[in-house]
Amino acid sequence: MKYTTLISLIFFVAASATFAQPDTLIVKKTDRSDTIVFNHHFNLKHPTIRLSGSLVTDANYKGNGFDGTLNSSEYSFGAEFGYAKDKNFFPADKWNISFPFFEYSSEDFTSEQLAKYNACLSNYFHHGLSINYSQFETGDFSESIDNLISVGFTTLEGAGYKFSEHSGIRLLSGSGVNWYFINGESNNEQVEPILNSPIDIDYLAHGFRFGHSYQSEVNFNVYNGISVFANAKRDVIFPRTIFWKYTGSMICYGLADFVVGSFTRHIKYSSPYVYPAVNFVLKSALNWGFTELQRKNMNWPFNTASPVMLESFNVGLQFEF
Repeated sequence: MKYTTLISLIFFVAASATFAQPDTLIVKKTDRSDTIVFNHHFNLKHPTIRLSGSLVTDANYKGNGFDGTLNSSEYSFGAEFGYAKDKNFFPADKWNISFPFFEYSSEDFTSEQLAKYNACLSNYFHHGLSINYSQFETGDFSESIDNLISVGFTTLEGAGYKFSEHSGIRLLSGSGVNWYFINGESNNEQVEPILNSPIDIDYLAHGFRFGHSYQSEVNFNVYNGISVFANAKRDVIFPRTIFWKYTGSMICYGLADFVVGSFTRHIKYSSPYVYPAVNFVLKSALNWGFTELQRKNMNWPFNTASPVMLESFNVGLQFEF
């Protein structure tokens, strides 16, 4: 998540992917009794393709005296192209990690402990370009969303438990920046929109709209680069962009993410086995809590317009090469 705030402000700098190599883990002792060396093939970037479909997608809005669902989707699907990196849970060789109020180093662990942690735990990162399409049902209001296309850059990160060399479960959270194209129309032009719909779809449907997405994902690595995943996702679509208020809001989010990240990293070195689960819960709670604050004011804590929010539950397949 630490990358996401920066990505939001500069609209992502693309990173190149390298072809994958065998991820065999080799553990060997060196002349130093407190040092352990791992095969760096495990840390290489893997090009990925992710295909997903939504089981449910709702377009929600809170404003103008309304708080509820505008439309529900008939179907929704998406694709994502990027790269992933499965990293050793602890760095190879000697290392020293310093954070506010605490410090850890490789000397705090024996070589046997490091080997054990890296054999059953791992860090995971994924960055990619995503494309999504949603077709909506006819809404109950005089104005409704017909369909929506989004294009953007996303990042997922977290940690997981390895069942074997080629399988395991990853607990991930992440966010992204997107552009949304909304296609909608008034179903009853004789009635003022404010009396029949809480939001002016005609205004939103003119051009692309900027926004953010946040998601929490459980990813099952079935075997050697083939994964099945399920995630809950929330898209926040801004009706307009006010740069300074948007920047201030992202700074608030970044500070909160820094506090949560510092706390979970402390847990990583003090209680490694519980870190993947605790990090997943706290990072997901931060994302969902922040988007709840954005329901009324898109650039919380500043008084701004209400966004349209898409809430979806998705399942899909991921292929790593």
